[in-house]
Amino acid sequence: MRTFINSSISLIALILISACGRGPHNPVDGDFKLDKANRPTAGQTVSAITFADVKPIFQKCTTCHGAGKANATDWLDYSSAASKKVQLMDRVIIKGDMPLGFKLEKEELKTLATWLKTGTLPEPDGSVADTPENPPIEAPVDVPVEAPPVVQPTEPTAPEAPVVDEPVSTPWPANLISIKKIFDESCLMCHTGAMPNAPDWQNYAVVESKKDRIYNRVLVVKDMPMAVTITDEKREIIKNWLDGKPMQITPWPEKYSNARDIVAVNCTACHNADSGLPNWSDYAVVESKFSEIRNRLFVTKDMPYSGPMQPSDLDIIKNWLDDVAPKELE
Repeated sequence: MRTFINSSISLIALILISACGRGPHNPVDGDFKLDKANRPTAGQTVSAITFADVKPIFQKCTTCHGAGKANATDWLDYSSAASKKVQLMDRVIIKGDMPLGFKLEKEELKTLATWLKTGTLPEPDGSVADTPENPPIEAPVDVPVEAPPVVQPTEPTAPEAPVVDEPVSTPWPANLISIKKIFDESCLMCHTGAMPNAPDWQNYAVVESKKDRIYNRVLVVKDMPMAVTITDEKREIIKNWLDGKPMQITPWPEKYSNARDIVAVNCTACHNADSGLPNWSDYAVVESKFSEIRNRLFVTKDMPYSGPMQPSDLDIIKNWLDDVAPKELE
């Protein structure tokens, strides 16, 4: 009987000891939410993410962001970046529609998200090492250092210049100068060919190939231009152009009607809306060509093709140019 009691006590003790090893304060591996590979080892600490870690990521935003850019927010300035943490989380991490035109790498997104969630820590003091990046390696005192072999000088040869294929840019047609002016004022903060997925609107061949896209973004979705707001009147001008309607021209100011009449008599037989040459009936075109007009009439004197103007007419044209475009401003 005593033997049975002793055996029972031993069995109960064994069960209790086993249970203690799996209690709430000592969970088994299956109770961990983190994989073993992600757990810090003994003595290991997790490095805090500071502004020094995310600054290289923000460097990718400087095409559009910064002083004088489409958006003046300077992401390389800690105070500016930290004050916009809600917007950063929303646009970069959640929506993913920034940076414009490309996506950050997964590791970059992870680093930025961690910085935003852990208090947007600034750069620690002394984060830039005071020691040179590549300090000299001193040879041990008791090890002789062999002198480098003597290299006989050779005649230098000029390296061959690399052949660089410069991209060919097609200029805008002269009769579309009023459309180009809208693009120049509203789109060239981003659309210069320097950013991925932002076509170069300075190149008319690119514009021609993207007319459907322009129509959709400017006239249907209306999410472009992104950095500025354009008037409904300008959208209508773009629509008429894309629809193939006759271009609306900008009339000459009435105060320059005498110069306008001289240009009409001497120049518009060639310089009209259908010729492919600058349309001198459109004052928006004329404004973009003040220097060229002055040069062709008064320097090279090879215009008009039909023959020279009367001296009195040239005086009127010169007075007009001096009024609207003084030489020192051209």
